[in-house]
Amino acid sequence: MTTDLTTAEFWDRRWDTAELGSTQRGFSQREFLRLAQDVLHEVPDGGTMLEVGAAPGTFMRQYSLLRPDLRLHGIDISRDGVGIAKAMLEREGISATFMVDDLRSDTAREWWNSFDIVCSHGLIEHFENWREILEAHFRFARPGGRIFVTVPNYSNVVVRMLLKWFAAETLATHNLDCMSEKMLRTVRIESACTLGPDRVGGYGGPLFPSSAVNANFGGSLYRLFAQVWNGSVGIVAWATGDRLILRPWNGGLYLIGSRGVGSENDESRGFGFASFSDLS
Repeated sequence: MTTDLTTAEFWDRRWDTAELGSTQRGFSQREFLRLAQDVLHEVPDGGTMLEVGAAPGTFMRQYSLLRPDLRLHGIDISRDGVGIAKAMLEREGISATFMVDDLRSDTAREWWNSFDIVCSHGLIEHFENWREILEAHFRFARPGGRIFVTVPNYSNVVVRMLLKWFAAETLATHNLDCMSEKMLRTVRIESACTLGPDRVGGYGGPLFPSSAVNANFGGSLYRLFAQVWNGSVGIVAWATGDRLILRPWNGGLYLIGSRGVGSENDESRGFGFASFSDLS
């Protein structure tokens, strides 16, 4: 059983008030794009892509810019978020197919075994049983399809402390258990679901989150601090040619994997790899 830390109504409110645009900037954005290009290099021409948790469409736009030949699909529980994504992509002439539904629903199962690449960026950490949500990515992929998942990283003790003081909602809606390279590697090995040069790691440098701070003076002060700090990291990265030597932590983590080939009709065991629900 998966406990959700957010709801469709939560995300409707978030996207109705959010300032849209890239969720990553500068050095973090460049490192993310390099990872995305590595994964997309293995996707066939005209391949199919699914973003799980696709609202508000900013990542789908980035994928389209990197690979205009991709056939884009997205699933999200937020009807308002999907509406925003559709409008943004249509303005830029980008074609995409969306489903407004829970990724675990019977309707979503119609998209199982369908995609050459399945991705999500800032999704699995919003669930208590994040392993089950990660497993769903592999179910959507075709045998041999690629998986690319990123999560924010709030595991650093200083980051956790500042979020506790100045961004309580962020802590309440994020499961920090998955924000660990060690934990992601354990899942990757235990699941026996990956092929090829699959890997887990960090990217973006030592960043502080600032998107959902407390609505008071302390929250505003923290946001200013985070913006100045993050901007300074970007300047150092630019000055060193994106070679940051000191990284006490990274603001983002990634997992790149492949769905195993075989047992594609075995729904109870997760298509030839151990079900994540059996590992929790």
